[in-house]
Amino acid sequence: MKIAALVLAAGTSSRMGSNKLLADMGGRPLIMRTVQNILASQVNKVFVVTGHQSDEVKAALQSEEVEFAYNSEFASGLASSVREGVAVAKDFDGVLVCLGDMPLVSPQILDKMIETYDFAQGRDLVVPTYEGKFGNPVLWGSRYFPELAALRGDRGARELIDRYRERVIGIEVGDEAVALDADTPEALAHIKSIAGF
Repeated sequence: MKIAALVLAAGTSSRMGSNKLLADMGGRPLIMRTVQNILASQVNKVFVVTGHQSDEVKAALQSEEVEFAYNSEFASGLASSVREGVAVAKDFDGVLVCLGDMPLVSPQILDKMIETYDFAQGRDLVVPTYEGKFGNPVLWGSRYFPELAALRGDRGARELIDRYRERVIGIEVGDEAVALDADTPEALAHIKSIAGF
């Protein structure tokens, strides 16, 4: 079983005012902390989908063992990055769709999701939960690739989760990291305070 991580890192950070992925977190760019956690997990490959300020994001990750995919349609919303990521990961058994601005999601959480995944048993849509609410990232089996590749707009894959809710394997991780993204300056400050930066 081969699992690829797709790190969505193409957005314009419109609610932040500057590129949140390049924000400093303890001397490292936020996107680097996100990616390093993913690389420390059991995923077989990490693809980073860039768009807005692509060169700067790639420079921030130049020391990491990742491959890049460029989303020329990044301004159209999150779905275009999911489509681009699925295209480069088409030969994998599953994709872990990760948001670039979630630097507190630990390798242990990712490993728990991967260990829960079992295509043969129909356990191929795995979502972490915190206090009963769905979080990110989401692990999708390959049977969902055609529908992920057809997504449009800025909701990402949430509409598919709603459509296949009866198939969702929710795993309670007991960690609010799966619910914390750095969309606003306030959210970033909260993430930094938890991380001790």
